[in-house]
Amino acid sequence: MTAEQLIAEGRAIQRKCNLLKPTGDGEPVALWFDSDADDESITDWRRWMTVRATALPDAKAPPTVYFSLYTSGLQKGLLDFVDGWPPRNGTPLYAHPASVLPPLDAVFALGSEEVGKWLVAHDWPRTERYNSNFGDSEIIRPYEELWFSEHPIMINDPAIYAFTGGWHLPGQDDDWHDLIPAKLLLTTVRDSEPWVEVFQMPDGDYKVVQRIT
Repeated sequence: MTAEQLIAEGRAIQRKCNLLKPTGDGEPVALWFDSDADDESITDWRRWMTVRATALPDAKAPPTVYFSLYTSGLQKGLLDFVDGWPPRNGTPLYAHPASVLPPLDAVFALGSEEVGKWLVAHDWPRTERYNSNFGDSEIIRPYEELWFSEHPIMINDPAIYAFTGGWHLPGQDDDWHDLIPAKLLLTTVRDSEPWVEVFQMPDGDYKVVQRIT
C-alpha cells in the first residue's frame, strides 16, 4: 500500500457533499437561525436551521419537502417536516458541492481487498478504528493531511455554516461503525460545539446526534 493508493481507496467510497454558505447562486436551500435566548427560554428548544430537500446532494424527495432541526440540551433532538420556509428571519444558505475524503476508519472498514491485505499484515481488524499504534505513518500522514484540508469542520472556514451528505466524523463516541449503513443528511458547523448530525437510518427513521469533544 502506498499513500497514493490509500487516497484512491478513499476517493472510491467518498460520498457526495454540499457545503452550505451564506453566498452563492440560485435559490437558497436552507435558512440558518442564530441562537435566540428569549425564544429558547420559553420553548426549551433551539431551532438551528430549516433545510429544503434540494440541499441534499442526492436528494430524491421533491423540492417542496423541508425539515427544521431542533435540539434541547445535549440529549434531545428532533426534525420537524414542514411545508415551506418558517415565518422567521434567518440567514439564507446556498449549496456548494465539495470533494471531501472519508475518514480513514471508513477506508479500513470498506476498502478493497488490497486494503484488507494491508490490515492483515498489521494484524488490524477492519472493525478497529485507526490509532497511532497502527504504524505506517509515511502512508497514513498524506491521507490525513488531505482529509484535514478538505473536511468542513477541520478547515475552520467561518463561511461554512453546515454541510449535507458526506461521512460522519470519528469522535470519542463508540457508535461510528454502527452508523456506517445510515445516510448522513446534515451536520452543523457554525456555533459548535456541539456539532449536530442528522441521519436517516436504514429503516427510514431519523436520528439526531450531538457531538462534543
